[in-house]
Amino acid sequence: MQTIPFVIGAGLALAAGGVGFRSLRRCVTWSSATGKVLRLDEELSRKGEPRFRAAVEFITRDGREISFHSEVATLHRDYRIGSSVRVLYDPKDPEHAEIASFARLWLLPFALSAFAAVFICISLGKL
Repeated sequence: MQTIPFVIGAGLALAAGGVGFRSLRRCVTWSSATGKVLRLDEELSRKGEPRFRAAVEFITRDGREISFHSEVATLHRDYRIGSSVRVLYDPKDPEHAEIASFARLWLLPFALSAFAAVFICISLGKL
């Protein structure tokens, strides 16, 4: 067994587990609402490429109007201004919210898991 690829793979697996658990906890314990995309704010990545981050507004179950920015910025405009999106939010702190989409909840844990599997397979001599 090769130690360095195994350690990298184990670290990636732990990260995937942590991020996956966070997403699962959001799906199970957070409340949901229908939100509206207010705008797509453009920002520059470290490489100077434009990225777009959705600004969303929704109303909580107790009637509060909340606005937030998605945690995820993308290379392309994922949403249209004015479109409806499903939102998950922490009922104790509604400003802690995220658009409920596969990419925003599950893409990172799946990608980290795939990289972890590759490194672990390399460490075991399977690749």
